[in-house]
Amino acid sequence: MTPSTPLRQFVRLTKTVQDNSPITSLRAVAFYSAIGLPILYLPLLADGLKLAEVPLLVALLCANFAALLAGHGYGEK
Repeated sequence: MTPSTPLRQFVRLTKTVQDNSPITSLRAVAFYSAIGLPILYLPLLADGLKLAEVPLLVALLCANFAALLAGHGYGEK
């Protein structure tokens, strides 16, 4: 790691914060949702998946996929 790497990351973060467009905000929420949603799979899969929980798991998978698509370009500039 070069000494300037933390400075570059700080500059990139500053530019992201300064960009106040709604698209950027939506993309950020989608990006972090795509990271956090898989945590919700754990309670469903820990006890074994019951037939009544399958639609919930499918809905979570679809929501995670949509969040991945929407948040795909977050942080790129």
